[in-house]
Amino acid sequence: MQYDLCLPWYWEYDIDFVQMIERACNEMGITLWQITPDNLLESINSLYRGENSFWAILDRSQYDTRFEPIHRWSRTYHAMRINPAEVSAWSEDKATMHLELITAGIQKPYTILIPPFLEKTVLSDLGF
Repeated sequence: MQYDLCLPWYWEYDIDFVQMIERACNEMGITLWQITPDNLLESINSLYRGENSFWAILDRSQYDTRFEPIHRWSRTYHAMRINPAEVSAWSEDKATMHLELITAGIQKPYTILIPPFLEKTVLSDLGF
């Protein structure tokens, strides 16, 4: 089957977003192929055997290496990649984007950028 949109995802907190995409696709007559850890191996096999394919991919797999064969296929067969990793990784970093927006002259509320917990486990080390 040729799907219009492939949506690889695994994070339980994406369910609301996924349901919104699913409703929108249904309303517009767009076929949606959701690939999750539950159907990942079957999906990869059907993709590489030519049983299924897709025109576009909206990646929510967050660079999980289990999904790499899906991404490799999308690059090889020139599927439209809505949020390719080489672009979206930069924009998904909220601290970086906050600073980029300020640099671009977009006023933002005062924010304290804190390093990841694994780097600084005690806030007093940051001067708070």
